[in-house]
Amino acid sequence: MEAVPRPRISDILTGLAVTAAYMVAGKIGLSLAFVNASATAVWPPTGIALGAFLVLGYRIWPGLLLGAFLVNVTTTGDVATSIGIAVGNTLEGLLGCHLVRRFAGGRHVFDHATTIFKFAVLAGLVSTAVSATIGVTTLSLGGFAPWSEFGAILLTWWLGDGAGALVVTPLVVLWWLNPRVSWNRREWGEFAILLVLLVVLALLVFSGLSPFHSKHYPVQYLCLPALVWTAFRFGQRESATASALLSGIAIHGTLQGFGPFAGRPVNESLLLLQGFLAVVSIMVIATAAVVIGRRRVEQSVRVLNEELERRVAERTEQLWLSNEELRNQIQKRARERKELERSEARLREAQRAARMGSWEWDIEKDTIWWSQELYSIYGLERASTLAGYEAYLARIHPDDRANADHVVSTALRDKQPFSFEHRIVRPDGTIRIVLGQGDVVADRQGRAVRIMGTSQDITEHKTAENERAALAREQEARRQAEEANRLKDEFLATLSHELRTPLNAIVGWANLLKDGRLDPATTTRAVETINRNVKIQSHLISDILDISRMTSGQVELKMQPVHLAAVIEGALDTMRPTARAKNVSLERALEPIPRPVLGDPDRLSQIVWNLVSNAIKFAPEGGRVVVRLDQEDSAARIRVEDDGPGIDPEFLPHVFERFRQKDSSRTRRYGGLGLGLAIVRRLVELHGGGVSASNRESGKGAVFTVSLPMTEVLPLRGAGSPDLSAEPAKAGTAETGPDPGGRAGLPLRGARILLVEDDQDSRELIAMFLSRCGAEVAAVGSSSEAFTSLASRRPDVVVSDIAMPGESGYDLIEKLRSLPVKDGGSLPAIALTAYAGAEDVSRALRAGFDAHMAKPVEMRDLVRMLRDLIDGHRGAPG
Repeated sequence: MEAVPRPRISDILTGLAVTAAYMVAGKIGLSLAFVNASATAVWPPTGIALGAFLVLGYRIWPGLLLGAFLVNVTTTGDVATSIGIAVGNTLEGLLGCHLVRRFAGGRHVFDHATTIFKFAVLAGLVSTAVSATIGVTTLSLGGFAPWSEFGAILLTWWLGDGAGALVVTPLVVLWWLNPRVSWNRREWGEFAILLVLLVVLALLVFSGLSPFHSKHYPVQYLCLPALVWTAFRFGQRESATASALLSGIAIHGTLQGFGPFAGRPVNESLLLLQGFLAVVSIMVIATAAVVIGRRRVEQSVRVLNEELERRVAERTEQLWLSNEELRNQIQKRARERKELERSEARLREAQRAARMGSWEWDIEKDTIWWSQELYSIYGLERASTLAGYEAYLARIHPDDRANADHVVSTALRDKQPFSFEHRIVRPDGTIRIVLGQGDVVADRQGRAVRIMGTSQDITEHKTAENERAALAREQEARRQAEEANRLKDEFLATLSHELRTPLNAIVGWANLLKDGRLDPATTTRAVETINRNVKIQSHLISDILDISRMTSGQVELKMQPVHLAAVIEGALDTMRPTARAKNVSLERALEPIPRPVLGDPDRLSQIVWNLVSNAIKFAPEGGRVVVRLDQEDSAARIRVEDDGPGIDPEFLPHVFERFRQKDSSRTRRYGGLGLGLAIVRRLVELHGGGVSASNRESGKGAVFTVSLPMTEVLPLRGAGSPDLSAEPAKAGTAETGPDPGGRAGLPLRGARILLVEDDQDSRELIAMFLSRCGAEVAAVGSSSEAFTSLASRRPDVVVSDIAMPGESGYDLIEKLRSLPVKDGGSLPAIALTAYAGAEDVSRALRAGFDAHMAKPVEMRDLVRMLRDLIDGHRGAPG
C-alpha cells in the first residue's frame, strides 16, 4: 500500500492563507446580517471558496472547512451548528467546482460567454442551494432560527451566496491566473480615468452626493457605461475588478440609506442590490469575453487574409514569370537567322567582357565543347582539342583536382546544379582562379546525359576581395589600438586621482604635526589618518608593480604547505582598522580543513587581503563582510561576501580584467584602479586554482569564491603558517612649509570659505588648517550640501573638489555661475582636485573656476590664493 504523501510547507501556508481570507471575508459578510446572525445577503466567502477550488484543486478543502467553522463558531458559539454550516459551505464549493470543471471549462470558465452563463447557473444557483439548505436546516435544528422563518432565511442565504459567487469568483480566478499587468502608459492612463469615472458615477448613484437619492429613481444604470467601457477596452480581469469596485461602493451606500435600492428593509435592499450586481457582473464579464474572442477571430482572419494575399502574389508572380518565359521562347524561335548570329556575337562580347565562357560535356561520348572565351581563359588555341573529362581534370591545379572531381561526381549522382571555385594551370605555368557552375541534363529515363555550364575567371575579383579583407583587418587592429589607448588614458587619469587623494591628506596632516600646535586628541587622529592613507597609497603602488610583474611573467612563488585559516586570520587583522573607519563589521566562518594547500603564504594573504578590501569598499556604512572557509571535494574554498549593491550582470564577465571598472567617470562613487581583482585571478591561477564572482541569491551583495587544491603532503605542526603580522612598509611623508598662521598672524581673519570635498580626511584637514588661519569655514561633502549652505549664508570664496559622487565639481560651478550676481553667481571659486593634467587645468578654467590647484596642495599656496581671490573680489566694481 502506497504511503500518503506528507503535505508540503507551501501547501500548508496556502491553506492557512485561504482560511484567513475566508474568515476576514466571512466576518465582513456577517456584519451585514439582518434576518439572522448567520444569514446575510452579502457573502463574499462563497466566491473565495469557489475560486480557491478552481485554481488550487480539491486539496484545499481543509483550509476552507476550517475557515467556515471559525467564522460560524465565533458567531453562534455552538460547535455542532458551526460544523454543520461549515460542512455545507465546503460542499457548496466542492459541488460548484465539480460542475464548473465538468460542464463549463474549469479554471478557464471566464474565457467564453457560453461558459460564463453556465457558470452563473451552476455556481450561482445550483451549488449555492446546497449551502443554503444545509445551513438553514442546521440553524433551525440547533435552535438558532425559528422554523417559521425557514423560507425567508433560506432565500437570503441562497441569494447572498449566489451573489458572492458571481461577483467575487471572477475577481479571484482571473487575477490569480494572470497577476501580471503589461500595459503601456496610455493604457494605464485610460484605466485610471475609467476607474475615476466609475467611482464618480457610483458615488452619484449610491451616496448623498446624488441629486436623486431622495427620489429613488432607477439611476443605477448610469454605472453601466463605465463597466461596458472596461469590457470593450480591456478584458475579463479588469471587468471583474470594476464590478467588484462598484459592488463595494454600492453596498456601503445602500447601508447608509442612499441609492435606488434604499428605502426598504435593509435585508431586502441588500438582496435587490446583490441581484443587480450579480447580473451586471456576469453580463460585463461575458461581454468582455465576447470582445476578446472577437479580437482573436479578427486577428486570425487578418493573418489568414495576409497569408492568402501572399500566396496570390506568389502565384501571380509565378504566372507572370511563366508567361514571360513563354513569350521569350516564342520570340526566340521567331527570330531570323541574322538576329541569331547577331545575338551570338553579342554573347561572345559579353563573355569576353565578363571573362566568362560556356561549356558542355556529352557524358556518353565523353566529349567537351568550349566557347571561344573559355579557350582564352585557359590560355589555349582554338584549334586545340580536348580528349574528354580526364583532360579537363589535368588542367586543374593538383591541390584542387580531387575536390573538383568530387563536386562533379556528386552533381551527377544527385542530378543537382553545382558551383565551386578552383585554380587552373595555364600552359605557360600561370595560375588563375575560376568559378565553375553547371547543371545536369537527364533523359526521360532519368539518366544523366549532359552537363552544361559556365566558367568565369575571378582572379582579379579574389585579389580585390583579399585586399578588402586585409584592409578590414587593419581597420579592426586600428580600432583595437584606439580602444586600448582610450583605456590607457582613463587608467592614467584614475591613477593620478587615486595617488594624489591620499597624498593630499598625508601632506596636510604632516604639516600640522610639524608645526607642533595640535592637541593630543587631534595629534592622534592626524597620525591615524596619515597611517591609513600611507597604507592606501602603498597598496596602490604595490598593485601597479604586481600587475607589471605578472604581465612580464616575473612573479615567483615560494611554495610551501600553508594553513589557510591562519592566512585568513592575519588578513582580517590587517583590514580591521579600515573596516572600523567605515563602520563595517568583519565576520568569519572558518571550518577545519584536514590538509594544507601548497602555496606562497604572502601571496595567499594578498589574495584574501584584496578580496576583503574590495568587499569593504562596496559594503554600505554599517554593513557586513563575511569570510568563509570550507572544503569542496579535494579543494579548499574561500568565500568573501558583502552586502553592497552587487555586480551589474553585464559587467560580471569583465570583473577580473585589468584596468576595467564599471564606472570610470569623474562622478563615480567607488575609487580604485581596477587592478586588485585582476591580481587575485592571476595569483589564484599561479596556485593552480580558480576564482569566480557572482551576486548573492538572498539579496544585494557580491560573492567572490576562490578554490585552491589541497596538497597530499601532511602538514607539519607549526609550519606552513605565514607570518602575517607585518604590515606594508610605510611611505614617506612629504615636507611642507610651516603653518602660515603660526608666524604670520591670521591671514584669513574674517574670511568666510565654503569647502566642498567628499573625502572626509581631506575635508577635515583643509577645514582645520583654514580655521587656524582665521577663516570661518563651512565644510560639506557634496554639491547639494554646498547649495544648502550657500542659501543659508553666502561665503567670500568657494573651494571645491572635482571628482565627487552624484554631481561633480563641474556641475557645481555650472549651477553657481547660472545664479544672479546678488545670489552668489560671481563668487570666486578654486578647483582643488587630484586631476592635475594640463587638460584638467584648462577644463576647470573653462567651466568657470577662477583657479586650479592640484592635490596634494601646499597649504601656504592655498592660503595665498584664497587671500588674493578674496581681496580681488572685494575690490572689484559692483
